Amino acid sequence: MSASLILMLALAAQQPMVPPPRYGVLVSERVQGTRRICVYNNPMRAPPPQERLRQRAVGLAEPCPYNDPGPPRPRPAPIPAMAQLSGQRLQGGQRICVYTYLYREYYRSIAADRSCPLTPHFFE
Repeated sequence: MSASLILMLALAAQQPMVPPPRYGVLVSERVQGTRRICVYNNPMRAPPPQERLRQRAVGLAEPCPYNDPGPPRPRPAPIPAMAQLSGQRLQGGQRICVYTYLYREYYRSIAADRSCPLTPHFFE
């Protein structure tokens, strides 16, 4: 092995590699209409000036999270009330219930020791 490779391995063993933060820290906030605008710094090393700050909107009554929560996550589609149980499987400590309505599948997870209801909203 070359000396530089040995040195790199030795340094890597001493310092755990920590990835840089993906999202920034809250810098400021302001109210605009019925929304609260939260402004976060961009943790990338040298972003272009227009990308140094990142904005997220929350409800007026909600506080701004201290750390940027990241990109918005899509919400799962609600399961139609007329969907029928078409299958189930165990995955980890959860039971995944599969419902079908108009040839489209919907999934709901429940505790593994429970059985899937025939309709998705039976326990609600």
